[in-house]
Amino acid sequence: MSGAVKQVLAFPGGTVLDGAWVLGLARREPVFREMLHAGDALVRQEAGWSPLLELRAEGGPRLAVSVTFPLVVGVQVAALAALRAHGVDGDAVFGVCAGEVSAAHAAGAFGWEDALRIALHGGRSLEPEAGRHRMLITWLPESECAALLATLPEGAVGIGARMEPGVTVLSGDADSVAGLERRLTAAGIRTRALPFPWGVHVRSLREGRAALEAALKGRASLPLTRPMLSGARARWFETGASVAASHWWDMLRGQVRFLDSVPALGTVGAPLLIEVGPVAEMSQLTPRLGARAISLETALTTAGALS
Repeated sequence: MSGAVKQVLAFPGGTVLDGAWVLGLARREPVFREMLHAGDALVRQEAGWSPLLELRAEGGPRLAVSVTFPLVVGVQVAALAALRAHGVDGDAVFGVCAGEVSAAHAAGAFGWEDALRIALHGGRSLEPEAGRHRMLITWLPESECAALLATLPEGAVGIGARMEPGVTVLSGDADSVAGLERRLTAAGIRTRALPFPWGVHVRSLREGRAALEAALKGRASLPLTRPMLSGARARWFETGASVAASHWWDMLRGQVRFLDSVPALGTVGAPLLIEVGPVAEMSQLTPRLGARAISLETALTTAGALS
């Protein structure tokens, strides 16, 4: 991709949301609050539950994939609107997992309503099968993980994400992942189970495709108004390109290629990544890989200097 990019809006994937933080930001940022309420009305109408009630729940939102995905996208869409209200709007976007949906919206592929619908129907279509899977962070390089996985039945567990050198996320059948965790712990290798009672980014997910594509029918991508870096492909969608409906299913089953995506930022200069999400995740990880990044909180408080 040609041309220098000064700012990239970066949208992280599924995460455990701190409801108190989100609601606190809503009290301070009127546009953020308005978009949260608009998203709440849409989800109530289409799915019969309330994102705002989930955020207010004691102990935090439910961790079901059908809840996590639309919550994350709803908060990111609202955060994007808040940044734009402050005059901050990136030259390009970067998305990972559920954050790719928000990134595609930010790049002009579709409106915020369809972004939320994709997350809503994507999470709902995945839930029955994803609930039989789990994800595990291992402090091992990909090559050692691949050798380890070769000892398991084919397809039981795969590499779900490559986040940084020496850190790999495994995803697969819940019993197989639990067994791997025990083996690695016994061998003195550091691991951490992701807190979700489900797993994605694994090729054994098969059952949700038809339901997701049916939900997306009639919601074709518009031509992108700015470039989008896909964390699933580790490459850019150029301005004017469209995102095929099949991309979303492939993204949910394929690896998160964050480690491969960060060097792609070097092809557009040395842009500043602005994290559009409630957890300082990408903005903490990206500098360790040689890129510059700031959190949403920092972006909102220094908007005048950024715009």
